[in-house]
Amino acid sequence: VVAFVDSGLAAHWPEWKDTDPDSLYTGAQDHDVTCYTFPESRLMRVSDAEAAALRQEDTGVVALTPLREKLEDADWETVIDEGVLVVKKLDEQYRIHLTGDVEGDGPARKPLENIVTKYLT
Repeated sequence: VVAFVDSGLAAHWPEWKDTDPDSLYTGAQDHDVTCYTFPESRLMRVSDAEAAALRQEDTGVVALTPLREKLEDADWETVIDEGVLVVKKLDEQYRIHLTGDVEGDGPARKPLENIVTKYLT
């Protein structure tokens, strides 16, 4: 059983983090938290390192989304690859990191860096 924090877990049951794993399901039910089930074949265990990497990647996607939307509105092609925003326009490609660093050479780099500064710093 999976319950997402944003689906009401934190709002309906703020003390869920202090609950032992065996009591999570019944506690979620008692607090009217929306739960989801998945077939066992769709689930897999991940190591702590893999889980940390996935959380970091999700954070990066969220942080890069406003910048990505701005660039798409300006007709840039965009894709997020391993937590890096890759953008392309007029056969020029740049890689934008969460730190605000921009990789790539071309005449659009400086204007792109100015936009990145507004959205990531």
